[in-house]
Amino acid sequence: MKWLTAFLVALMLAWGSYWFIGSRALDANATAWLKDLPAQNIPASYSGLQVQGFPNRFDLALSDLAIGDPLALQWRAPFFHLLALSYRPNNLIAVFPPSQQFVTPGQTLTLTSASARASVLFGATTALPLDHMELVVTEGDLLSDQAWAARFEQLRFATRQDFSAENAHQIGLDLIGLQPAESLRRAIDPERSLPEVVESLHLDLTLQPDRPIDRNGFADGGPGLLSLSLTSLNLHWGSMLLQAEGTLTRGSDGTAEGKIVVHLQDWRHMLALASAGGGLDAISLGNLSRALETLEQLSPDKTGLEVPLSFANGRVSIAGVPLFAAPAF
Repeated sequence: MKWLTAFLVALMLAWGSYWFIGSRALDANATAWLKDLPAQNIPASYSGLQVQGFPNRFDLALSDLAIGDPLALQWRAPFFHLLALSYRPNNLIAVFPPSQQFVTPGQTLTLTSASARASVLFGATTALPLDHMELVVTEGDLLSDQAWAARFEQLRFATRQDFSAENAHQIGLDLIGLQPAESLRRAIDPERSLPEVVESLHLDLTLQPDRPIDRNGFADGGPGLLSLSLTSLNLHWGSMLLQAEGTLTRGSDGTAEGKIVVHLQDWRHMLALASAGGGLDAISLGNLSRALETLEQLSPDKTGLEVPLSFANGRVSIAGVPLFAAPAF
């Protein structure tokens, strides 16, 4: 039995050494990554960093974390935890606090939730390529310092590698039980014809960046986009229905090129929604409204519209009529 006891003691010592070496490496790498962010023009600060979880986990705990520029977009959290089993350190569980903030030049948004967790799997190489991720937020309340609020029952966001194209990722989003802000509802629906809750909001697309999504992919401004394939966009809210599909690629001038076909019901409410949300300026909204009115007059289907959006030469057009600038890829 002595040999068995000696073997078990040696095994425990080896495992303890592995955990100690791994925890020191995690501490050093996390600290170096956070210190390197400002060199990539991404401000970052925190008040504390600890690695715990001996002997079976590597638990990274950060306190008073702030990442990003408040003059663009900054994320703030009183704490943030990354958890991983010692024998599978490339599979992480991210735990977010019950309250976190998103700071922009125009407003500060506070998100509170019953639960907010993500599961992330990286490839087992030193570059740590992203294999897949899933984020689930339940019972979310979004409060703005500009005196509006919204809530939702559940948000699910997921991404996974798509091996049909280099560096491609499939992305899905479902927002369940969304109750838009009262101020937004009043702006687009003063007669209260829309229900309080959005029936469905679903997004399914594939993105192909110009570099891998890994630990080095966000240096020098981050990855650019080569193509976007929209499999399904579905928004259903009372009388409003929006469905879209199509493919866009990056043109020689860096803007999107291709075609997106949009199916609309109650498009006037849709334009009011775009106007209230600040998605389009007044000139673009006017151009789009006139184009949709023309399509409606010509369409044999009076219950809805099929709108082909063409992206070319830096502009978005309907039936050859330019509407607004195409997005940059």
